[in-house]
Amino acid sequence: MASGRESRTSDKPMDEKQRNIIRIRRVELARDMEPRQLIHHMADVLTPTDEEEIKAIATRWGQCEKLLDVLPRRGEKAFDSFVKALKEVGQPFLADLLVDAGECTVANMLFSYTCTLFPVSHILP
Repeated sequence: MASGRESRTSDKPMDEKQRNIIRIRRVELARDMEPRQLIHHMADVLTPTDEEEIKAIATRWGQCEKLLDVLPRRGEKAFDSFVKALKEVGQPFLADLLVDAGECTVANMLFSYTCTLFPVSHILP
């Protein structure tokens, strides 16, 4: 029987908008995030197996890719846990990148550079 911590998927899937934000911001996230630090702050959504698989990858970039692959499968709480973890490990600029992207519509992000270059939080007073 698996431990209670092994089952970290939520009853509800991650919101499609959040999945798209992670997908669209993937390169910026992977370029700057520190996956080994993040996973310690995400025990509420990652399983011990997830953590082991991420740590087993030799490169930081590969670890980032694995973490970003796993997140959408960890349910509705995973996005908020990720944003919170980014802030906790001293990378609030990455958390802001995700939150700012959430303020734009996914259609605008896909078909326009407006949200990328001028996020709503930087335009409004």
